[in-house]
Amino acid sequence: MQSPTSHLLELSHGQISPQETLRRLPPLNRFSDIIWAVWNTVSTTTPARDLRYLAHDTVSNPDTKEIMKFVFNNRGPAKGAVKWPGLTFGMDQEEGLALLGTPNGLGTAWLLIDRARELGARVPRVTIFSPFPETGGSFRMVWDMRPV
Repeated sequence: MQSPTSHLLELSHGQISPQETLRRLPPLNRFSDIIWAVWNTVSTTTPARDLRYLAHDTVSNPDTKEIMKFVFNNRGPAKGAVKWPGLTFGMDQEEGLALLGTPNGLGTAWLLIDRARELGARVPRVTIFSPFPETGGSFRMVWDMRPV
């Protein structure tokens, strides 16, 4: 996979400078910008408002993983990570707010804030789980972003 800058330079066959390449790229500053760009590109037959789920397939951020471990240990039925369907929390629960405040959760929050006009008002719920809880390894997050 190439960066947008490398790809644009390759397509231009050296006809434009790296500085001009950067000027032509859209301002993608946050995770939420990238998610929106992808969704807006692939949802050509689906209205933007129909974005319902945002899945973090493998959470690798150490701060997010620590919060997830804490939640699993304090709310999981076996004091540890659980398989799907996992644990679900709303934003009216401390765990939901804690997960929203993680680096992974903030990307979802920024998407809803930055694109409120296109997506409409949303209040997310988050489900966390591990496909292999016995190994204590990978964690997943699925944000359910229902319209209000």
